[in-house]
Amino acid sequence: MKILYFSTTYSPVTHGPALTAQIIANIPENDSFEVRMVSESFVFNKPPKAYLIDISIFRIFHAWGKWIRMWIYFKKAKEIYKDYAFDYLVFNDALLGFFSAIIWRKTSIKIWGFCNDNAYMNLTSNVNKWRLSFLMEGLHTLAEYGMMHLSDGIFTCSQYLRTHAIAAYGVNEKRIKCLYPGISFSFWTFNLRDYKHDEKLEEILFVKGDYKNGGLSVLLKALNRLNKYTFRLHIAGIPAAQESKLKKLLKKYPLLDIICYGQISPRKVRELMYQCDTLCVPSINEGFGIINIEGLATGISVVTTQTGGIPEVFPMDKYGWTTPPADDVALAEALAHCWMNSKERVGRALAGRKMVENNFSSLLLQQNFIKCLISE
Repeated sequence: MKILYFSTTYSPVTHGPALTAQIIANIPENDSFEVRMVSESFVFNKPPKAYLIDISIFRIFHAWGKWIRMWIYFKKAKEIYKDYAFDYLVFNDALLGFFSAIIWRKTSIKIWGFCNDNAYMNLTSNVNKWRLSFLMEGLHTLAEYGMMHLSDGIFTCSQYLRTHAIAAYGVNEKRIKCLYPGISFSFWTFNLRDYKHDEKLEEILFVKGDYKNGGLSVLLKALNRLNKYTFRLHIAGIPAAQESKLKKLLKKYPLLDIICYGQISPRKVRELMYQCDTLCVPSINEGFGIINIEGLATGISVVTTQTGGIPEVFPMDKYGWTTPPADDVALAEALAHCWMNSKERVGRALAGRKMVENNFSSLLLQQNFIKCLISE
């Protein structure tokens, strides 16, 4: 089985799909199995036999970026096939495989893609629907719909997303597989904290590239309610292009103690998790929420929301604390309860690490990835 895997980014890791690409690229090669990676970004840890695509898109054509990539990715795969006759062509963003699925539909090559969120499935509720960008997102929805029906299989990162895709696109449920993400426990090691509050400074960590969907404004409102506590908020993962908008948001909360880091490496994220006491990403919507898994693995207290695929990992009041999305009052109450119950924090941290070890290892992800392809 020869697999060619397209990941828009590989390193540095800035989101869950890139992390999944790295784990799959590290599946041990043998006589009957080989994975080769193609990406636009290999800053470090470039795997052997990997291919780099250098894509430069003029600003005027940025809106058509995904469509341009669809064609360039197809052309690159066609070029690679001459020397590496792959059996499977996998795209970590499903709709980028749209042209490949059309052109190679009647060949022996199997086309698979990852659906990582429901952004295009929820197009009717999109905040941009009265703007020109809504037209482009409508075209992206058509491409994702086409990929769902033309490809040989689709991976989703949660059962929630799988169910949503089946309902939104009318896809045969046998063709869509739930492939949960995984993490390396040698990297995300456990560090049990001393959670005795005693009026100490509570360090809070927020990590999300899309800070709006990550619920940062909700978190800020919640923290503004907790003025009897002493805390500091660390914000990481925000792209440079969003910094000006972020500054405008933070100016509304001049009394909050906030440190911003921008986009950082997984090592820096891990360092902040060991430094901080609470991880809080109160997502408005989330396909899965890999950051919560990483948080549980490190032993930090996790406070999040009951939305999307998160409840599949976070049963109510077991490993962390969950609240309804966009509810800053409930979020403030959950944070205060977490901070003032040290024994409970320790118990949930220990239970969370054990749960993650049992269900979200990188080895389990690799095994399930192969199993899904073989059982198609």
